[in-house]
This record gives sequence, structure tokens and C-alpha cells, in this order.
Amino acid sequence: MKSRNTAKFRVAIGQVGLLMSLLLFALLLGLIPDRQGAIRQSRAALAESVAINVSGHVMRADLGQMKQDLNIVVERNSDLESAAIIQGTMTRVEIGDHSVWQKMGGEYSTDSQVLVPIFSGNDKWGQLELRFKKTAGTFGWDVTQAQVLPLLGFLAVTSFIVFYLYLGKMLKHLDPSRAIPQRVQSALDTMAEGLLVIDIKGQIVLANGSIAKTLQIEVDDLLGRQTSDFGWQIGGDRVAGELPPWSTCLKTGMPQRNSVVNLNSPDGVPRTFIVNCSPVMAGDRQGGALISFDDVTQLEEKKMELQIAMEAAEAANLSKSEFLANMSHEIRTPMNAILGFTDILRRGYGKSDQDPREYLNTIHSSGQHLLELINDILDLSKVESGRLEVERISCNPCIIAQEVIQVLMAKATEKGLDLDLNIEGKIPESITSDPARIRQIITNLVGNAIKFTSQGQVTVQLQMSETNVEQLLIKIRDTGIGMSHEQLDKIFDPFSQADTSVTRKFGGTGLGLAISKRFANALGGGIVVDSLPGVGSTFTLTLATGSLQNANFIDAESVGQLHEASIQSVTNWTFEKQRVLVVDDGKENRELVTLVLEEANLHVTAAEDGQEACELVTSQPFDLILMDMQMPVMDGYTATRWLRDQGIETPIYALTAHAMAGFEQGCLDAGCTGFLTKPIDIDELLNTIGSVLQGTCSQFELPNHSLARVEIPSDVEATSPLFSQLPMDKPSFRQIVVEFVPRLHQKLDELQVAFENENDKTMYELAHWLKGAGGTVGFPQFTEPAATLEKLVKAKQSPKLIQATIDQLRTLASRIEIPTLQQINKPAAAQPEPAITIQETNY
Repeated sequence: MKSRNTAKFRVAIGQVGLLMSLLLFALLLGLIPDRQGAIRQSRAALAESVAINVSGHVMRADLGQMKQDLNIVVERNSDLESAAIIQGTMTRVEIGDHSVWQKMGGEYSTDSQVLVPIFSGNDKWGQLELRFKKTAGTFGWDVTQAQVLPLLGFLAVTSFIVFYLYLGKMLKHLDPSRAIPQRVQSALDTMAEGLLVIDIKGQIVLANGSIAKTLQIEVDDLLGRQTSDFGWQIGGDRVAGELPPWSTCLKTGMPQRNSVVNLNSPDGVPRTFIVNCSPVMAGDRQGGALISFDDVTQLEEKKMELQIAMEAAEAANLSKSEFLANMSHEIRTPMNAILGFTDILRRGYGKSDQDPREYLNTIHSSGQHLLELINDILDLSKVESGRLEVERISCNPCIIAQEVIQVLMAKATEKGLDLDLNIEGKIPESITSDPARIRQIITNLVGNAIKFTSQGQVTVQLQMSETNVEQLLIKIRDTGIGMSHEQLDKIFDPFSQADTSVTRKFGGTGLGLAISKRFANALGGGIVVDSLPGVGSTFTLTLATGSLQNANFIDAESVGQLHEASIQSVTNWTFEKQRVLVVDDGKENRELVTLVLEEANLHVTAAEDGQEACELVTSQPFDLILMDMQMPVMDGYTATRWLRDQGIETPIYALTAHAMAGFEQGCLDAGCTGFLTKPIDIDELLNTIGSVLQGTCSQFELPNHSLARVEIPSDVEATSPLFSQLPMDKPSFRQIVVEFVPRLHQKLDELQVAFENENDKTMYELAHWLKGAGGTVGFPQFTEPAATLEKLVKAKQSPKLIQATIDQLRTLASRIEIPTLQQINKPAAAQPEPAITIQETNY
């Protein structure tokens, strides 16, 4: 209503102004009677009358009467200011102040001065001069005398009132919003869709509240405006620059359906609309168009989100498919070895006595590999479920790195790679962190570096951060295949590697880096990578060290002394015939645990399920119970609870293949004393039982000569003894080693003869035998050179390389020693230790 009144007011003012302009123009054209002209005519007539009267007095020479009459005329005419009768240059009569008379210049009259000649007979005697008040104003007339302003004012006021009332009635009838009943308009305003009606010129003649709210303009203010005023943009699949759908509808007269248009609304939020246009007919011709606007902004946003989610899901599905394919290969490979060699043993195949042991080693290593795969998956699931727990204990990062490199040295040597440990500057001797997680991260990173490096070296470098005094940097550099920037973006994603070709060539599940990254984050650090294709990669592991206020900092020289000559210990437990109950539904598990425990002088009783275990425990005493938790008839949880309810206080340790967070607590809640996982770690099993049953522990310490780039002087290396890693204090194992040594020398002699006779087949068979036999009897030092010899012979490489490898094997064989029982029981400090140094690299 306010808007309509404002428009009516503006239109009324405009019409009044127009009327005034026409009136003034009519005045200028003389179409309106001229009061000023009438005044001038009356003044001229007065002057003629006075002049005629003065002429009679002149003829009678009656100047006194002339002056008297002229005075009467001046007094009776208020507009007459002065009068004078002039004869030549002499003023005969002067009434009023006639000194201001202005010379006429040949004119007889103006608006304020009238000059009339006076004749005496036919001769001009003089002249009559009458001076009036000025009447000429703007444009030659006096508006005050002509009363133009009152006229204009009167007309302006009266016409405005008339026009305002008239327009009110007219606009009421012409208002498009009143073309339909108010209840219908109200119904239109409640619609969620925006509605516009435009005429043939594109002007808005009708709008509802929804579109007005979108445009943030009052409905009445929309009327009369062009649709193009609001910056609509053609959207969807339509060509840029194409006409809006309503323009197309007006032009063609055809309806437009489901067109997409965009609008940058005044609130700054981009909006998207589905527009439908229908022509509005006026008789037999088109009079405009009806436009509906359906706001689908949120729908489009959800559509985009859905599209992104679909792409992410497709990528995830592809990654999952690739992961499953990789995992299938990774799992089937060790499973094939396990099942195949187990079947060979079951059938009794084997060409020699050493073959079964070699098959068992293969089965064991394949099982370890399979367990690592499973652990990777479990670790990732713990991380992603938020159940990852890390320890905060004191640990030595350098010792951890040395141990990792010690384990992986064989792989590096097999590929002909140098594996170095470097210390830059000084590092803390101990930090506060989780040693198990640090070991796992470094193992993953170094293992990857070895896997993706064909030649050159892998270097593990420890140094302190230059920007944070409580951060330790562990850099793993390699000279491998490297990666592009695109590949770097996804290497830390689960189930992915740099690309599928990498997976096909090198294998792997793609979990290692993802797990390592999450572990590093949990330890207050992270992992970054710098890489160039064909040059190599550098992975930098950052670890929070905790407070170093009282820490002891060591350099490269000191690090070599920390490992105490890298002593390996073989631990043996013996017991006093304590009774142990092993409860497991798996026959193989029962047999394995029974064999291990009986070897340690324990009396073992086995049960297949929880019910049988409960019957045995209530009928006879046991010193320890090993309880499987998943069994038929009665599971371990139920059996443990029942035993505790019966008052049985015997230590019960859970044996379960579950390794997820939460299962351990479930076992403890059921009443278990502790928790052991499957596959069974024999050392952990014996150590646990030993601590519970207070067994006797003895250690046989052996020097380890496979540390990470531990540089041993050549004279020491050539003479340092090699000891078997088998438990030499046990006669059965000792006899195996004793019989192996002479056989080894015999095989090496045969190998030399075969080389001299160029008998490749025999050399290959002997190298293959030594590759498995050496590690089987506890001499893993023979594995790598024997495997190298096998490859050299198969590839028919240079005889010089083959001879050098044979010489290396002979040198190793000459260093073998069989320790006496006195040497085994001798303190480790008294055993000979090679001098160890670690390279320090300064950058």
C-alpha cells in the first residue's frame, strides 16, 4: 500500500508540473488574456486624452489651466509618477519628480514612459511626457500585476488534489495485483515456487511472495521491472549466451520446460532454479508468459555431494578391488608354500635327509609372512577405529634402528645393497616413546626402501630436528625407483601403492605406509617424503622425544658401544615337573604346545574343550592352565568363569587368535590371569610360564655379525668364529651341527671340482643344498652367498664371479666353531667381540 501511494503521489506531481508548463507556454504565446497589454493601452489612451486637452490650452495660451489639469491627472492616477509639458528645450509645466525621465531616443512610448506630441493648429508646439510605474517583469510582463503566481498556485493545488484522487481510483482499477481476488493472491504467496507473469515486452506484471523473497524486493516494487534486471544466468547444459527460457517463450510462443537458470541472489548465495514457462494468450495473440521458479539449490548441492561421494566410493571400490587382488596374491603365495610343503612332508617325499628340514624352514618363513600380513590388517583396523594405544616409556632409538637393520640386512645383502646406519651430530641416548611402534615404523620404511631399490644403497640416518629441540628425525634414503608428485599424493592411503604397476612388479598390500603414518602421528610426529623418479626417495620420520632436560646425548662413536657387541641370547627354561593343562580344540595346537612344554620338563595334560577342562581341573590339581577362548561345547570364557565360581585360583592364561583391542579385556573380565595370542610365540610362551611357575632360566649368548653396516676390520672379520644359532647345550641339536661341519667341507670340495669341470648342473644343485642347509643348522651366513652362487650359475655369469663366491663360502666354512659346554656357560663379557664402528655422515 505504501508503495502504491508513493507511485500515485509521484504521478500526481508530474501531472501538475506538466499543467504548469503548458500554462506558462500559453501565456508566452498570448493565448491567455494579457493584463499587462491592457494596462499599456489604457496608459496610451490617457496620454492622448491629456495631450488633446493640453492642445486646447496651448491655443488659448492658458498655461495656468494647463498646469491645473495636468496636476489633477497625476493625482488621480496612482501609477502616474510624474508629468511634464516640454516646448523645445524649455519645460513649461512639471508635475512630480520628472528629473528621472530618460530620453526616449525617437520612441513615443515604453512600458513606463509615454510621449505624446502637442500641436498648435497644424504646427508641433511641444510634447507631453507621462512617466508611469514600471510594469515589465520576466519575459516582458510583470507577474505580480498580472497575478500569474496566484493563478499558478491555485491551479497547482487544485489540480494535485483532483489528480491524486483520480489516479487513486484509476490505479486501483489498473493494479495488476488486483486482477485476481485477494484470496487467490494469498494462495499464490504461500506457494514454495516463485511465480512471475510478464508481458510481451518482458515487464513484470504479476509476482508472488516466494520470488519476491528470493530477490529480496517487495512484490509491488517488482511490478513494471524487466526480468533482465536481476542478472539471471543460463545454467545446465545450455549454451552460454543463449536466450533465457522466458525470452524464448515470448519469441516462439512455445512452452519451455525444465530449464536451468542460476542467480547470484542479493544475499550473496548462488542459487539454482528449474524454470518452466508457458505463454499467456490475450485473445488470439500472445500477451505474455507465466514463469515458475523451483529453487533446487540444495538439491544441486546434494547432487554435487552425491557425485563426489560416488566418485570417492568408486575410487574406494577400485582401491578395495586392487587391495583384494593384491591381498589374494599375498596370502595365497605363503599359503601355497605352507600347504604344498606340508603335503610333501605328509607324503614322505624328499631326496635327502636335509630336504624335510628345508621344507619346514620354508613353511615357517611362509607362516611368519602370513602372520605379518594379518597383523598389518589388524593394526590398520585398530588405527581407523580409534582404538590404537601407544606406550610412553624410555627407549633407545639407536638400538631400535640397529635391531631393525640387523633383521633386514639379509634382504639387503641378497639384492646386493649396502644398508648403512649414520648418526649426524649428537642424539639422545633415550627418549620417551613406544619402542614397539618405532620398530614397526622403521621396519616398514626400510623394508620398502629395500624392496623398491635394485642397486645402490639404503641409509638410515638419525639426527635431531633443527627447529624443535624435542624432535628426533629418522631419515631413510634409498637409490630406488623414486616417485612422481602425483604418486606421492596417495602413497599414505590404505590399500594403495604409487600405481598398479608397482603392485604387480613388487607385490605388497599397500598397508605399510598407511599404518606407519598413523603410528607416527600417534607418537606426536609424522612422516614426510621427498622423491624423484629414477633417483630415489627419502622418508623422514619425526618422533616426539619427550623432555630432554636431563638426557644424555651421544655421538656416532658412542653409539657403537651401546649395543655391547650385539650379543644374541638363546634362552632355555627348565621346570620341576609342574603340571600344566592345555585346553584347545585344535589338535595341532595341542601337540605343538605339548611338545614345547614337555621339552622344558613340564608334565602336560590336554583337553579338547572347556567342559572336559572343567572336569579335569575338579578331579586333579594343576599348576597352570592354558585356555583357548573359542571352542565348541563350552568356550574358554564360560569355562574360566565356572572355574572361578568354583573357587579355583590356578593361573589361567588365555590362548586366542583374536588380536583386536577389547578381546584382551574380555578375557581378563572372564577371570583369566593373562593373555597370549596365536600363532604361538614359543619364547613369549616359555617366558610367561617361567615367570608364573618360577622356572630356571639359562642363556647362551652368541655374537651377532650381521648388524647394519657394522664395520668390522678385515682382519677381525676373517678370523672371528661362526657359531650355530641352534641350542648347542642340547645333545640332539649339537649332534646335528657336529655332523654338518664335515659334510659342509665335503660339499664345498665337490663344488670346487664341479666348477673346474664346468659342471653347471652339479654346481647349481650344491649351491641350492647349501642355501637351505646352512640356515637350517643355524648358520644363516651361508644363505645369501649360496643363493647368489645359485643365480650366477643359472645365468651362466662370469667364472671369476662364481669362483669369488665359492671362495667366500670356503672362508665362512673355515670360521665355523662348535663351542664346548664350558664356553656356552661362560659369561658373555668374556667371549671375543669384534670391534664395532658406525659410519657418521655429515651433510
